[in-house]
Amino acid sequence: MLYRRFKECWLTRFGNNGLSPVIDSVFPLADASKAHQRMEDGLNTEKIVLTM
Repeated sequence: MLYRRFKECWLTRFGNNGLSPVIDSVFPLADASKAHQRMEDGLNTEKIVLTM
């Protein structure tokens, strides 16, 4: 039942550009510890991206 509701309500939105993540900050992979610290300090309001 839960999966069916998820599939009906949300799964289709993933493929139809219905969900768009909001980026809070971007860090190079070498600064992953800084990104983690930002998250631990509660400074991020949205997603933190690590780039390679």
